[in-house]
Amino acid sequence: MELTLKSRTRLEQIVTNLSIEYDRVVYFAAPRPYRTLADLAAESPFGNVKVHRYPLVAAETSAARLTSA
Repeated sequence: MELTLKSRTRLEQIVTNLSIEYDRVVYFAAPRPYRTLADLAAESPFGNVKVHRYPLVAAETSAARLTSA
């Protein structure tokens, strides 16, 4: 869960490291860091990063449940 906005460089390092270490990375992000994380997820060469808004909006609730399974 990402609640505070960090620099894009720092978030990129974190996302890259998590992508290498895990088969699937699921982020729940507050409004401020959401856009940066969504951009980084789209750019991920591993394609294993998914970002959801936090708190979840109704439409994402079932998608998050499926992604986390």
